[in-house]
Amino acid sequence: PRYTPVTHECLPSVAAPGQLTASEIMAGRLNDGQIPSQKYAILGHNIAYSVSPQMQSSAFAAVKLPHSYSRADLETVEEFVEGPIWNDDDFGGCSVTIPHKQSIVAHLDVLTDAAKEIGSVNTVIVKKDKKGTRVL
Repeated sequence: PRYTPVTHECLPSVAAPGQLTASEIMAGRLNDGQIPSQKYAILGHNIAYSVSPQMQSSAFAAVKLPHSYSRADLETVEEFVEGPIWNDDDFGGCSVTIPHKQSIVAHLDVLTDAAKEIGSVNTVIVKKDKKGTRVL
């Protein structure tokens, strides 16, 4: 379903009867199951200092997305791609940091032109093809 027109909860009144706020629309989409929960992570090693999990989790919460964002502090990329996050049907992608930016490339199906040229990746995005098969 489409939800238009939209208003904002900070406005003193709606411009037309029946307008929904962005928060009401998001709540409706969540209740209808239109936004499946996804798992994200930052992948690296010796990354306890990273504030990405707190920052991304707060952003998801602020816009009412049912996603999670964790830290995958692992010595090798292989530990990650053989582990539970990567292989979960709900895996939505990951940020990649030191020292895995180059070694993750071998595990991806598609690279941008920039990633091909520099030989490293900063972000992994999971998509589904027309058959529903996961493409990384």
